[in-house]
Amino acid sequence: AARSARTFDPDRGTLRAWLGGIARVHVALHYRRKERHDRVCQARVWVVADGTVGRWLAGEQESPGDALAAGETAELV
Repeated sequence: AARSARTFDPDRGTLRAWLGGIARVHVALHYRRKERHDRVCQARVWVVADGTVGRWLAGEQESPGDALAAGETAELV
């Protein structure tokens, strides 16, 4: 509210309504960020639970391109 105090216009409404509007916007932003964070965390759990990406990044498994090439070669043979 302090940063946008210049935008307050008493002709448009009361100080209480103006502050309530600012609070409503910040509460909505908080829940949007929380929802986005929860979706990202759920996606990470899925990738980590699968384990294939982690093994590939650690060098313990062949890359996706190598796996595809090996599958195509086996199919041709």
